[in-house]
Amino acid sequence: MPDRNYYVEGNTVRKLSAVPSPKRMPAEELNPKTKKKIERVLAFDLKYTLVLVLAVGVTFWACISMISVQAEINAQNKRIAALEADYQALINDNDAVNAKINSEVDLESIKKIAMEELGMIYPKEGQIITYDSKKEQYVKQYQDVPDLD
Repeated sequence: MPDRNYYVEGNTVRKLSAVPSPKRMPAEELNPKTKKKIERVLAFDLKYTLVLVLAVGVTFWACISMISVQAEINAQNKRIAALEADYQALINDNDAVNAKINSEVDLESIKKIAMEELGMIYPKEGQIITYDSKKEQYVKQYQDVPDLD
């Protein structure tokens, strides 16, 4: 390539080569250590490629697994929401039936029948025996309670 030497003034002058190209040495001129390093780098290229392919495969598998788990979670959330709606409907139905039953029971008529027909009377003072249970909320009666009269 012919060497052209000419002079151009100014700061907008184009430079043909901003970075000089490195000079390469022929393979025969390299020392043995450099040759071994080059061989190691070239051999490492295959290992690096295999490791990279393996890492990409593991990452792809992890992404697919994550997406499938996310889909399962979304499906379970939908099932939970449907079951909660069914549960709430059952609670509402139960409350309605309970209110209907309670409205149909007339406590005054029960009291009247118990007192007039069955002979119920209110207890007198001294006829009520209380028992404090420290272990349970109720008392089991294993024998008859004696009369106080």
